[in-house]
Amino acid sequence: MTSTNTGISRPPGPLQTAANRGPAHPASKQQLLADHTPIDLFMRLGCRLTAAPADLPTTPVTALRARFLDWIPHRRTRLA
Repeated sequence: MTSTNTGISRPPGPLQTAANRGPAHPASKQQLLADHTPIDLFMRLGCRLTAAPADLPTTPVTALRARFLDWIPHRRTRLA
């Protein structure tokens, strides 16, 4: 609960969830790429991906993976 200057408590505003944020703006992706290494982004956004199905229960997991991770540049390597 938050308190207003009148002393009345009210519930906090809506939580920022994947469901009410909408698609990311392309500039924010560029900023993330500039500020973080690809592995750091995979780790950070992978953690967010685990919570996404609860926020977007009707969205297929493959679509969530694409939204959270597939835009991060990476090289595929084969293990010998």
